[in-house]
Amino acid sequence: MFTKVLFFILFLCLLPLSFSELIGQSYALSDSNSFKTTLESNNLCSTFDISPEKYSFLKANEGILVLDLYIKFTPEIESQSNLQLYINDELVKYKALSGYFMKETLEFKDFQNGRTIVFLENYRDQNVLQLKICGYVSGSVYELEMLPGSKIGSFKMPYFSGKGDFSKSLEKTLFLVDETVKVGLALENEGYIPANVTLTYNHFDVNTEIKMLGGIVSYIGLADTTNPVNITYYFKSKTDKYFLIPPARVEYTYDNYKFVELSNPIIVNAKNYLDDIDCEMSISKVEYSLKEKAEITVGCYNKSSEVKEFNLLVKVDDKEIMNNNITMASKAINELEFKYSFDNFDTKKVCGEMYFNENIKKLNCAEFYFSESVDSYTLYIIGFIIIVLLAIFIYYQFFL
Repeated sequence: MFTKVLFFILFLCLLPLSFSELIGQSYALSDSNSFKTTLESNNLCSTFDISPEKYSFLKANEGILVLDLYIKFTPEIESQSNLQLYINDELVKYKALSGYFMKETLEFKDFQNGRTIVFLENYRDQNVLQLKICGYVSGSVYELEMLPGSKIGSFKMPYFSGKGDFSKSLEKTLFLVDETVKVGLALENEGYIPANVTLTYNHFDVNTEIKMLGGIVSYIGLADTTNPVNITYYFKSKTDKYFLIPPARVEYTYDNYKFVELSNPIIVNAKNYLDDIDCEMSISKVEYSLKEKAEITVGCYNKSSEVKEFNLLVKVDDKEIMNNNITMASKAINELEFKYSFDNFDTKKVCGEMYFNENIKKLNCAEFYFSESVDSYTLYIIGFIIIVLLAIFIYYQFFL
């Protein structure tokens, strides 16, 4: 009996060492509803609820809201097996490390020694938290199981996944081949503690497209919570085409877990010469009162290094309201404004066309309409109220 008790005590002592521990307020996912799916069931969903009271208390603690999930794949191999996470019936999406899109599944490659950490800060403004985990098992993996240690919590940790926290910017996206282009990288830690980061300007090599001209292309050091990390480098294009400037990459480790974040990718257009001219149609709003005039603006720009001439035709439905010959200086922007008065209550569509070098380019269309003003309705309502009050007065004075 003593031997069994001793082994049990040793087991309890060793259990916390099985997993790394995030320090903060958290709730363990219920053992009574542990997620497990096999080939026999093929797919299975388990639901875990955190009461509004518990969720409110959890959010009141300072920290970043995350899901710390441990999953055992049997056998531990790459396959088509995956998991999907739902928060309040909304599918959780997160950044992928390839393709630069939002992923919808967790696969074997997304786990580090059976563990993955998913940021849930986007759900902090919700009042309740219901987590649903759905597993899908393929023929090569015959079991997925959620292990003890899985939890949801708010933890004082670094955080670079907020909107704009890690961004790449270019001073221009349309430029000449061999023209020097400046790129800026900004990394901001919106978390609660500093992190030692490794920041590199690209997720993969693009030397076939560009030639580096200097600047700072990497940073290894501390990213604290007060001062953003900013680096700048320069390049020029070697090709005359559209191509992708890949996202930058940052790595950091917290609680023995390696996080990898990607910034935004950027599509650029390098040309041997700039000859772009274009116009865009816009209106100040969609609904106008009868007393107003619809305000229509056509903004034209000339990105080329030459003076450009073209004819601009604008119509509201079939009525021509502008037909002008336009001359624009090099690298200039010109806005043409005109107004349209009330005609009838039908929805109006304003469209345009550009004529240049025997070519025709259709502009985007915009719609607007006129309606009776709020003031008119207000007078009707006030008049109706006065009539009702007068009727009530007469009734009580003469008929009761």
